[in-house]
Amino acid sequence: MLKKILFSIHKNIEKDLHELRYLFFEITSKCNLNCLHCGSDCSSYNSPKELTKDEWINFINYLSINFDPKSITIVITGGEPLMYENIIEIGSYITKKGFRWGIVSNGYLLDELKYNTLIDSGIKYATISLDGLEDSHNYLRNINTGYEKVINAIKLINSSKNLTDVVTCVYEKNLSQLDAVADLLISLKVKRWRLFSIISKGRASENNHLQLNKTQWKNLIKWISENKKKYAKKGLNINFSCEGYFKEKVDQKIRDFPFFCRAGVNISGILNDGSIA
Repeated sequence: MLKKILFSIHKNIEKDLHELRYLFFEITSKCNLNCLHCGSDCSSYNSPKELTKDEWINFINYLSINFDPKSITIVITGGEPLMYENIIEIGSYITKKGFRWGIVSNGYLLDELKYNTLIDSGIKYATISLDGLEDSHNYLRNINTGYEKVINAIKLINSSKNLTDVVTCVYEKNLSQLDAVADLLISLKVKRWRLFSIISKGRASENNHLQLNKTQWKNLIKWISENKKKYAKKGLNINFSCEGYFKEKVDQKIRDFPFFCRAGVNISGILNDGSIA
């Protein structure tokens, strides 16, 4: 009860302060993969309306003038951010202006040379997608060599302790693999794992078999509820994503903190065409 009261007070304070804490840069819609579940329907081609490098630089300047850089973390997404040819320059400039920043990546293009340039440009965080064991990951990512690439990317990032977390889109083929994936992540020394469901949007709307049915949903929530503490003792913190509300007793078993959507409260995003999300 005390925890519930304290969290309610905290949530109200956050809403009243309304301070920007996380800002997402959707730096490009270009992607090297053709994933079956892509909600943005990304492709290998740039959108003609994407912001230029200079426009991103100007916006970073605006941020540094109007906000305290120490209070905001910038997260670069896509598409696939490593497809953006000026990501090192943008990252270096973000660092120069005093902000902390990271990326959300499919990991496919991340080799030692690329990662070293990201380190030199000041990257602090990376979130990598791993969608099950080899068969289920490659199926969802629609490429035969995806799994091998992402495992190498996780090993590479963890070598410098910069990995924020691993995220997994749960669907029929990998639902039965959660224990095996958890054990794999522990062997790779991953500390944080977030589980998502797939939303019927973009290409995912053309692949309805990727949606969890009612029974599968119950099995997913049951698995997290029964295994969260078990894997926490082994060093892996598991959380269901912030995509939906559950009753309080369930919520406490699948997340570290009660459901609180921070979008528009202290999280915002700039889309690749300059729109505010």
